[in-house]
Amino acid sequence: MSKNFKSVICCVLTLLMVAGTIVFVFAGSNGTGVVESETASEVESEIVSDVAGEDTSEAESEVADDVALLGDVNRDGNVTAADARLALRFAAELQIPTAAEFALANVNGDERMTAADARDILRVSAELDPMFTTTVVL
Repeated sequence: MSKNFKSVICCVLTLLMVAGTIVFVFAGSNGTGVVESETASEVESEIVSDVAGEDTSEAESEVADDVALLGDVNRDGNVTAADARLALRFAAELQIPTAAEFALANVNGDERMTAADARDILRVSAELDPMFTTTVVL
């Protein structure tokens, strides 16, 4: 095996161990599971209402497909470990990202897909770091 491949495997295993530990800690912390956080669709609604004023029904339908929360690689409305997994697959070149996926996964803005992006997404999903405040217009 090449040295790069071994490094990627070590990163993957470390991220999986960290994710498992975080889930265990949060599930046992207050008995209710992970703390509720703001979703990408809620952020989108706030942005649209700020821009469009009170009547946002038409504007929401136009913007919803083109705006996503940074770190929400799979665009399910939440930044989760699944998004970190996708970013790590991109970094390890196991999967090729679309332009939109790349824009959402490149959370540090260095225009490179690395394990650091996956780590940052995982830390946000575990609420160890604050939620990314940037939305990405695709």
